[in-house]
Amino acid sequence: MYYVSVSSFQRIQVIFKNSQLSAATGWRGMKQKIGTVIEADVLRRAKRQAADEHRPLSDLIQDAVDSYLTARMPAPDRREAAYRLFCEQPMRISPEQLREILKEDAWDL
Repeated sequence: MYYVSVSSFQRIQVIFKNSQLSAATGWRGMKQKIGTVIEADVLRRAKRQAADEHRPLSDLIQDAVDSYLTARMPAPDRREAAYRLFCEQPMRISPEQLREILKEDAWDL
């Protein structure tokens, strides 16, 4: 048997905790300018909504994207269960399973 451990999950957890902090406290950190293309009607409605709320369009778009991404995150108890299952102890896999994993192209996943 070989033992495989996933240590990068901890780094992902730190990044996720920072994004939770951002959502919970309103702390945003540094902003970065981006360019994108959206439908004219969507932009018009977003501008109107931002004006109605007396806030910058960029804040409205950022909040919308943040809400969308946060809604898609698994619940904290599910993340904790996945961490315990995959990261707290090595996974036992057979030599054949290890060879199959090593043959896979990570870009195809």
